[in-house]
Amino acid sequence: MSTTIEALSAQAAKLPPEERMEVVERILDSLDEPDAALDALWAKEADDRLTTYRRGEVKAVALSTVIGKYQVNSKPAQQNRLTPTPKALQKALEQSAKQAQRMADAFGLVVPYAKPKATSRTLTAS
Repeated sequence: MSTTIEALSAQAAKLPPEERMEVVERILDSLDEPDAALDALWAKEADDRLTTYRRGEVKAVALSTVIGKYQVNSKPAQQNRLTPTPKALQKALEQSAKQAQRMADAFGLVVPYAKPKATSRTLTAS
């Protein structure tokens, strides 16, 4: 490991946990560059899932049901390195919404509760 990496790691280790998470998020964001091949794979996956849904092979589940399934309890979680900060959760939700919008745009669909891009080929999924 280079001395620069060693020095940065040592400095980061001295930061409070929330600030270390911010550093991690920034580093990960810097690695998140567009990848046409990966986008094509996700587009195919989205198309396959939509086709399966439209054929009635799977049913939609309310977001509250999904969240409830994975909540351990109703008490606020203690903040630790495995519990994301509210800011990190918000950022993850925003990134997920952006990805959903990009996929919907690729298929000419409208994401519910999202502001679609203004195009002449935008269709509503039925």
